[in-house]
Amino acid sequence: EEARDAVRFDLVPFLFSIEVARELEKEAEREQKKCSYHLKFDTGMTRLGVRPEDSGQFLDELSKFNNISMQGVLT
Repeated sequence: EEARDAVRFDLVPFLFSIEVARELEKEAEREQKKCSYHLKFDTGMTRLGVRPEDSGQFLDELSKFNNISMQGVLT
């Protein structure tokens, strides 16, 4: 539901997992829209975000999506 609302209302969510990226991609495709996101990195608190050592693989996966694009980065 959050992915649907983000796409529908042109919100810019933060992205921290491939699963969330897939949801955004699916909703953006369904709505025939593009969706921007901010990529969240975990910089040591081990709470939420992509770990720096996983960033290469994560970015490779994100590059496969056509309907979502990175607008910014946060920690």
